[in-house]
Amino acid sequence: NGIFFDNASGNWLSSRLGIVSGGKIIEYPFTDKDSLDNAWNADHKQVLSEAKAALGHRFSIINTSSYQSNFAWVGSLLSVADGSLREFWFDINNAWGPSNPAVLDDIIQSDQTGKINLIWARDNYGTCCNGQITKERNQIWGLSAYYLLHGVHTYFKWSNDTGGEKVNVRSWFPAIEYNIGQPRGSYYLWPVTKTDHSTGLDPNGYPVTIYARQFTNALIL
Repeated sequence: NGIFFDNASGNWLSSRLGIVSGGKIIEYPFTDKDSLDNAWNADHKQVLSEAKAALGHRFSIINTSSYQSNFAWVGSLLSVADGSLREFWFDINNAWGPSNPAVLDDIIQSDQTGKINLIWARDNYGTCCNGQITKERNQIWGLSAYYLLHGVHTYFKWSNDTGGEKVNVRSWFPAIEYNIGQPRGSYYLWPVTKTDHSTGLDPNGYPVTIYARQFTNALIL
């Protein structure tokens, strides 16, 4: 029914040059991995474009290979594919920062253009917050984050193959089965009760910004 390209990523080439000591690729002298006009990204996009043309109505899905600080090349590659696997897109160690975080808005905008996105939440809770995050909290955090951006063409996967348990069938957990209903609007900032804003500190002194989204059967925080 289609084809899946693993690691269709603007930084794929540069991140692997160091595997072989002193290795170089003469045809692709890297200067900026996020540049849309470098030779690698241009040729990469051409390959994806020709593959999609050959596939016709069948799906072409690319793996954009983890959360990036620059989304320009992701949109460029997605323009010649039907959608993407956003591998490790949600990582509990990554701070989202602003009131309109790109990690949410990029997917929302992509969904609105009809692109398919499988959001992969990483299970690296063991490296976060001085060991205070359990697997169950990581699962609920990832699922809640997904519901904040959930649209017509978005899907969710919680990985259980990068941590201590390497059995993919355990990616399913009971909270996924709960029927939260339909969204009543977009996500928004939720006021923290003990501060004047949605940004404050948690009991351990970590900065926190709370995002919320109302569904017909649930309030997601």
